[in-house]
Amino acid sequence: MRNFTYRIDGMKHKDYWQRLSDLKIYSQGRRQERYHIIYAWKILENLVPNPGLNSTQCPRKGRLIKIPSIVKKAPCYVKSLKESSFSVRAPKLFNLLPKQIRGINGCTVEIFKQHLDNFLCGIRDEPRISGYSAFCRGSSNSLMDMIKSKADNHVDHI
Repeated sequence: MRNFTYRIDGMKHKDYWQRLSDLKIYSQGRRQERYHIIYAWKILENLVPNPGLNSTQCPRKGRLIKIPSIVKKAPCYVKSLKESSFSVRAPKLFNLLPKQIRGINGCTVEIFKQHLDNFLCGIRDEPRISGYSAFCRGSSNSLMDMIKSKADNHVDHI
């Protein structure tokens, strides 16, 4: 993606983050996380087959997806594989969303995407680039780290 955006007219003198912003596109990692969230929502809405995700409705927290437990005695490589699987990663990402977005149901996929994109545009998309890691706010560009970083910065400014 970096090489592709660099070749677009008027983008040669901008850094990668500025090119993403000007072109109004997400980084590859953000697109993948967005897709996981949308697919999890489709599962909850019975628009696609359910691979075993279960949701719960809590009056205070709203709709959440249960995150499967990982056996503590399992080898590290098994824990790592499980942690990066869709069945763990998608629920974690979905549960990070505000209650209002998680609670959207009975609408088209496009409407859900609009609400999701409105939320995502408020979270910085700063993909890791070797040599530029000092400029990133979170420990990674994952929504999990960027939302936590945003919340920490908000608390610091109060």
